[in-house]
Amino acid sequence: MRQLELNGASILIAEDDDAARAALATMKLPEGRVVGSAPGTLTVGDGEREIESVEAALGPAALSRLEQQAYGLADVLLEAQADGLQKSILTSAYHEIATGVLRVAAMHEVLAQGDVVLALLDAPLAAAFGAGQESAAPSGRLPLTRLRAMLRPLRRSLRLLRQLPAALRAGTRLAGRRIAVVTCNDSGTGINLRPLKAILPELDTLQIPVLLLTEVSLVAEDPDLSGRNTLVIDGDLPVFPVRMPPPEWQEIAAARSLPSTLVAALDRLLAWSWPKYVTRLKRVQRVLGIANRLCSARAVLSVPDTLPVSIAAGLWARGRSLPWLGHFGATIGRCPDHYFFPATEHLAYGFQLADHIASTGKSRSAIHVVGSPAFDAHLGRDRIADRATVETDFPRVHGNRLIVVTSEAFPDPATELVPILQAVTRIAGAHVVFKLHPDDNPAAMREMAERAGVADSIDIVHRYPLGQLLGAADLLVSVMSTVIIEAAVVGTPTLVCDFSGKSAVLDFVEEGLSLGCYDPRDVQRQAEAMLFDAAVAESASQKMRDGIERFNGPNDGQSAKRIARLVSDRVNAGVAANGHHR
Repeated sequence: MRQLELNGASILIAEDDDAARAALATMKLPEGRVVGSAPGTLTVGDGEREIESVEAALGPAALSRLEQQAYGLADVLLEAQADGLQKSILTSAYHEIATGVLRVAAMHEVLAQGDVVLALLDAPLAAAFGAGQESAAPSGRLPLTRLRAMLRPLRRSLRLLRQLPAALRAGTRLAGRRIAVVTCNDSGTGINLRPLKAILPELDTLQIPVLLLTEVSLVAEDPDLSGRNTLVIDGDLPVFPVRMPPPEWQEIAAARSLPSTLVAALDRLLAWSWPKYVTRLKRVQRVLGIANRLCSARAVLSVPDTLPVSIAAGLWARGRSLPWLGHFGATIGRCPDHYFFPATEHLAYGFQLADHIASTGKSRSAIHVVGSPAFDAHLGRDRIADRATVETDFPRVHGNRLIVVTSEAFPDPATELVPILQAVTRIAGAHVVFKLHPDDNPAAMREMAERAGVADSIDIVHRYPLGQLLGAADLLVSVMSTVIIEAAVVGTPTLVCDFSGKSAVLDFVEEGLSLGCYDPRDVQRQAEAMLFDAAVAESASQKMRDGIERFNGPNDGQSAKRIARLVSDRVNAGVAANGHHR
């Protein structure tokens, strides 16, 4: 723990661990707010205190402003470095650096408000604000924490031993062959994993052996990937780290206008994170160096190319004049974190992404519109069968037009969803199914529907096959979501309703895929016209058919084949990793 003096106020800074909470339980805090990396409650000497999260303390507008600033600072940090190992390390950690700057800047802004008495922080933020070292010392730990620390090397050794059979199997299978290195991470959403699982069988068909690198067990342990030559690049693999200092923010011109306390916090965070960044980059490159002694790597495919394992592998390839191809499974829009495309070739899902990548200065000749395996999965649905199933599951749909309304886990969902639901439930001859986003709180969304007076007249579903609903629907009403693309692939038109500027990130109406509504008073009229006016319905359907190439290229179900063919061409035509042509 330490006291931070900021703007005339004294703030207690503590790392949120067992030792700190035990110490705080005996202390009486003065009046004021307690903020933290996450919301919750804290027991102190004079009772319970609520912990306010940084997000709640600042609000979405301030966070959006700071995110823009954070990615701008990450860009100038990279631009200030000469080519070499240090720049490679920073490039591999680009998004982590930017999000770290965002978190530190957000916390600094909250602390500067003057009424915070305690900040309870996770390890990175505690390090940034100078509170991590003391609480991390062994003498300050509770017995259980010390025991966990003692067992950590043993757990790492056991995990490393479990990887040895996979490594030996991959080495035996790939020995002496020309291969593609494929990198992929996934957080559990399937955004990257689904395209990967479509692409790999196509590479098998083309007889391109693959070494798959990932940082997450979710990918390595996926049943559909069992038997693959997969290595998990995590903290358990040995490496010889590079002993070099990180750059300092105070040396960057754009940071000199920031408060000195903030710059000092950013420097401490980068110094704290630096060993991880260095080790990870060298670990991936060492694994690839060993693999390349057994076989001949000819190309790297990253799904996508912005994650640390992908960048580390891609920089290794670039240093050996090998092709590095990147493919995004998720849609990309006008967000601060959507302007970073480090691969040398870009496999875009549609012309919208191709234009976006080109806007960052990338050559059009390095951008290939291939389509999206994820969106292809919705092609060829049996809409009659979908309708029959949905009518069985939701009997009120029978005999009516089906309107599907989707949510998108926005912080202020009621702004659009309440007027949308109230409007479409007034349409005679139509029934509404309200499909929640997987991250939504179903109880909170039902309560919102009840307050809107529509809960009893609609069906609300949280976990239900989305493709089936879209195949059965006559109309989708949404705010901003990839569901709009999936609906177009299935053949269901969308009315985009945006009353608060949410579609500025990715405007499906501007892109020519959907019709738009920007006034709550127009929702019912426009939805009725799309359902019951033949001319309007045909216009909406034609717009959808013309606009789908912006998001799924040819929209022919061949996206994975095109990606695999490009990788195969690079493997067969490329140079070996030692720089010699085949």
